[in-house]
Amino acid sequence: MHSYAEQPLHGEAHDRNLLSTPDGLRWIDLEGACVGPLEWDLAFLPEEAVGVFPEADTELLGLLRTLNSARVATWCWVRWEFAEMRWHARYHLEQVRRADSNRKIV
Repeated sequence: MHSYAEQPLHGEAHDRNLLSTPDGLRWIDLEGACVGPLEWDLAFLPEEAVGVFPEADTELLGLLRTLNSARVATWCWVRWEFAEMRWHARYHLEQVRRADSNRKIV
């Protein structure tokens, strides 16, 4: 079981949800805004960006990355008729399978 501090989250913090303005970067597409662990937003970012957050729980981050890939794969399979969605569905399903095969049996 994980414990974590809750905080406001974007909910889908990736570079396509950032808008460059004269006043700096602004988050857009706030339909997934929620409250939860920092690691949920970090799960959308590349590994090198996560290094800016040394307080991140790496075990929880790994689990949430897998959960996020399962979410994305499911969403993309529904839109299977579009080639880009098929690619994303396959890619994220493979991430889930890889995480499952690396899971430690207790």
